[in-house]
Amino acid sequence: MAPATLLPGSAAREFDDPMDIDENPISRKSSSKRYKARKDIYLPPELVIHILSFIPLKPSSQTTLWSCCLVSRTWYTAAVPLLYDSPHITGRNFTRFITTVCPSINAHVRKSELADLVRRLDMGELVHNGSKSLTARLLGRVKVRLEEFVAPQASFAINCFAALSKCTKMKHLDLSLISQSISLHDLFHALKPLTDLETLWFPRCANHDRGYDSITSTWPPSLKTLHLTGGVSNHFLQYLTNMPPSLSRLTIKHCRTVGATNILAMLEVLGPQLTHLHIDHNIPCLWYQSLDRLLLLCPKLILLRVPLDFISGMFVDPINAPPESPHPLQTLELDSSGDSGVETNMVPDDLFLAVDEGPLRNLRRVLVGTRVAWKRVEGFRRDLTDLVVLLEERAEERAKARKEAQERKKAEEMVDMFAFSADQYGQYDRYGQPSQPSQYGRYGHYSHHRQPGRYTQYDRYRPQNQNSSIYRPHRRSVTALDRRLRKPSEEKKAGDTASKKKEKEEEEEDPKKAGIWTVHLEFFGIDEDIEEKVAEML
Repeated sequence: MAPATLLPGSAAREFDDPMDIDENPISRKSSSKRYKARKDIYLPPELVIHILSFIPLKPSSQTTLWSCCLVSRTWYTAAVPLLYDSPHITGRNFTRFITTVCPSINAHVRKSELADLVRRLDMGELVHNGSKSLTARLLGRVKVRLEEFVAPQASFAINCFAALSKCTKMKHLDLSLISQSISLHDLFHALKPLTDLETLWFPRCANHDRGYDSITSTWPPSLKTLHLTGGVSNHFLQYLTNMPPSLSRLTIKHCRTVGATNILAMLEVLGPQLTHLHIDHNIPCLWYQSLDRLLLLCPKLILLRVPLDFISGMFVDPINAPPESPHPLQTLELDSSGDSGVETNMVPDDLFLAVDEGPLRNLRRVLVGTRVAWKRVEGFRRDLTDLVVLLEERAEERAKARKEAQERKKAEEMVDMFAFSADQYGQYDRYGQPSQPSQYGRYGHYSHHRQPGRYTQYDRYRPQNQNSSIYRPHRRSVTALDRRLRKPSEEKKAGDTASKKKEKEEEEEDPKKAGIWTVHLEFFGIDEDIEEKVAEML
């Protein structure tokens, strides 16, 4: 009878049977090897997390992270925090996201722990999805770790402020898309608990009828960036003068009701602390030359974006620059409304002179908008080319100076390190052995005073142990560095007996070398004159 043909799986199972192993003990070793070969190999969670860290956190990566969650339990545990860290919410997936993160109370579903993973919640792409109560409930669920929030256009109202005020870790809040009018009193009352808030986009529709008294004291104390858009009135700008000192960036855009006088009055107060300023061209109340004094009002500006509609060639004139010339401005962005004739308000040659010899010698970049028609004029194109060459030369000079400063700093650090090492020589004797100044005196091998216990048999001026090298007087010298860093050779250890005897005789004859004068003078009450003489001897 022919033997039955077995599949690989059945053969392995039959071979691994204990009865077969007992009957054929010779094959026991090969069976154990085959058993070890079939064991699964798992990556440590640390390696999986490191692999996933290379996936960029952008909307297009959501599908990749979702696929990683389906690999195994280990990959799910590592990928799901990244998947819900910054979820990409659109009208198509909003309903499923709400069902997963904050299901309805009537659904009798256990509270999801995924809500605690959300760090950034962007609802800016939602228009008519959801409701105001649903937005408030969603904020209440993700409040534990939420740091960034972009409010939706239609489904955000006053009933969301209570949940918003509980997001105490909020750092970036964008309310610029809200279409419904919001009371400033209720808004600042909700912002009061957000002590870590750094960036605020003000709503474009706000009710300015009440609440001004509380505005002056309820700005977030850590606020660094403020964006003003939409319906900001002149009356409201008066209350921007009491901003926290941490504010350094200000943006004013699409404010059609504010005037130049109020903007300049605000900048006179806030200007000294601003480093970034952005003024948009959609401000009809501003006029030509109304912002020529910006550099004087803002002496710490590093980045400035201003339209050519509101400045002239006097903008870069030394008269309108701070006395601490040159100005620290590094990036200048020029935009325009596109009206004809605006490009001649300030020409490239004005910028060239300001960078070459004027107040903008620290300028590094000049960004010109496409609506600025400088490239259409032949003379302007040549001036722009000269300006680019000048900026490149200045960049090379700064790079060279930076490199020299780094080399100089490195050399100073080496000198300080050598001086620090040389200062430690007093803690070692001539052979690099550590001394014990707390027991045997700071400068020599004689005790300061009669020591208790094991040292009571020695007198104040009697050497405690002259034969030991660690009690010899210290010699501060440059060569001590080599003696301390390397072990003394056998020749140095042996030495010359005759020279040692001669040195010992000299020490006995000379009390200075013997270490008698190395005691603490103030301990014996010696007057200052003797102390100065002893110091000269030492």
